[in-house]
Amino acid sequence: MQATAHVNLDKGFTLIELMVSIVILLIVILSVMYSLSLYARHNMRNALRREAVRIAQECVERLRVGESCDSTVTKKVRSAFYQFQVNAPNPSTLSAGTNSVNVAVSYNFRNKQYNYTINTVIYK
Repeated sequence: MQATAHVNLDKGFTLIELMVSIVILLIVILSVMYSLSLYARHNMRNALRREAVRIAQECVERLRVGESCDSTVTKKVRSAFYQFQVNAPNPSTLSAGTNSVNVAVSYNFRNKQYNYTINTVIYK
């Protein structure tokens, strides 16, 4: 009896293998895209917070020299304009001597309100 060797000449991928590889690739791409969007959102939120800190510090410096602060400040942050609301005392209401002062800056990002507050002492 002679043994015949059966050689499979079919080469390549089946349709099922291609579909599975496409699904795996799609899952990887979607997870990378989601991670990038999270990174961009956190990065923008940090940039807005840095701007709120700058605005609050500028307001404190203005109060120290007896000037009032603007109640609304519009700043361009990464090619978009954002409004910051500033809540600070009027310098004329500060008494002679040492004054404890709070300057609060609030802003909206993605339909959520954020606040930054500086507490300082101003001598008049």
